[in-house]
Amino acid sequence: MGHATNADMRADHRLWTSEHDVWRDDVTKWEADVQKALLTLEDVRLMLQEHGSALNSHTKKIDLHEQSERAHEISLETSDLLSSPSESIDPLADKHAGESKSHTIQRDAHERMKRHHYYFIARWNAFLEALREAM
Repeated sequence: MGHATNADMRADHRLWTSEHDVWRDDVTKWEADVQKALLTLEDVRLMLQEHGSALNSHTKKIDLHEQSERAHEISLETSDLLSSPSESIDPLADKHAGESKSHTIQRDAHERMKRHHYYFIARWNAFLEALREAM
């Protein structure tokens, strides 16, 4: 390779200066992107808190459903002790139908929560992985 002339070196410098300008424009845009992302962190925090609150509420509903089921089971046990097998237990059967409907509603709610949670966490983990890979 031969020696570069002054003109060649100046041409390189002009090219490099042009590239520096493009790079600075890129960095300026990227800095604006980072500032915008930082502003959304509060939104992300609130979304995570909201999801945590929804999980907490779901747990309380499960607790209430279990308590209701236990109370119904105690009523059945009491009925077994106090009544003869031929006696009608219509009130308990009606209560059981209500418990069955409540259980179906709770099961459906749990499945919706599960799908939402898995979707949410999968996206969250993908987001974190993308950030880690970029570093």
